[in-house]
Amino acid sequence: MKKKILNLLNLVDHNRFSVILPIVIVVVWLIAFGCTPMTASPMTGQLVAADMLKVEYDTMLSKFNIAAKDLEKQYEQQEMIMQIVTSLASGQVTTWGALGNMLIAGGGVGLLFDNRRKNTVITAMKRVKKIT
Repeated sequence: MKKKILNLLNLVDHNRFSVILPIVIVVVWLIAFGCTPMTASPMTGQLVAADMLKVEYDTMLSKFNIAAKDLEKQYEQQEMIMQIVTSLASGQVTTWGALGNMLIAGGGVGLLFDNRRKNTVITAMKRVKKIT
């Protein structure tokens, strides 16, 4: 066995460049083409490849676009409410029907707030009963 190892080492020594260069070429090829570049994901912190990073980017971009559209819709609603309040403050209620609608809407909003407050009180009372 020892003799076979010495013969192999002797062969490598006599043909060192024809043995070492193919090994070096294989190692360089593996490094260049065998390893997928990866980076830490900004969302999860895990290592991801470029294609997964692109998917995460597209997902986040669509979420930001949806949020921007939601904000735009809220600004439009806020502007509409401000116009209504401004017209009411300037005394431009034109008909009795419009006044009735405003009073009914105000009462409905008041009922919603009252029911929410009552639910909070009832929930607090239930917690007190569970503790004792």
